[in-house]
Amino acid sequence: MKAKDNTINAVCAILSIAIFAVDTAIPLGFAGGALYVLVILLSNSLAGNKIQFFWALIASLLTVAGLFLSPSGASSLLAISNRLLSLFLIWATAILGWKLKSSIMERDRALTDLTTVRSFLPICAWCKNVRDDQGYWDRIEDFFTAQSGQEFTHCMCPECEKKVFADLEERNRSGMQSTIHDLYQETI
Repeated sequence: MKAKDNTINAVCAILSIAIFAVDTAIPLGFAGGALYVLVILLSNSLAGNKIQFFWALIASLLTVAGLFLSPSGASSLLAISNRLLSLFLIWATAILGWKLKSSIMERDRALTDLTTVRSFLPICAWCKNVRDDQGYWDRIEDFFTAQSGQEFTHCMCPECEKKVFADLEERNRSGMQSTIHDLYQETI
C-alpha cells in the first residue's frame, strides 16, 4: 500500500509540474488551473483520508502563481474570474472526494460491524449471557450495547405477560404473597 501511495504521489507531482508548465505557456484567459482537478481526482485514491487537501493546496498555489507568470492575453477581469473558477473546481473536487472517501470508510465499518453481529454468537443456555471475542461473558444487553451503541429497555411480550400474571394469581390464591419481582428473581 505504501509503495502504491508513493507512486501516486509521484504521479501527482509530475502531473502538477506538467500542468503548471502548460498553464504558464498559455496566455491568460484560458482556465488552465482547472486541469489541476485531475491531480485532485488522482489523489483521492491515496490511503490518507485528507491527502487530497494537501494536493488541493499545492494546486491552488500553482493556479495563483500561473496568474502572475502566464503571458498576458485577455482582460484582467477574465483572467481573474477564470482563476477563481479554477480554485472553486479544485476545492469542490477535494471536498467531494473527501466526503466520498469518508462515506466509503463509514460504510466499510458498518459492514464489518454487521458481519460481527451476524457471525455465531456463543450464548449460555442457562443464564443467556454471551461470550465476546476476548472470552468474557456479559449480559446480552451489555454485549449489543457495546457492539452497536443500541440501548435496551425491558418489557414483557404478551405471551410471557399472560404466563407471569397467571402464575402470580395462582400463588396469591394459594396464600403465597408474591410479586412480579419475586417471580423474576426465581427465573434468573
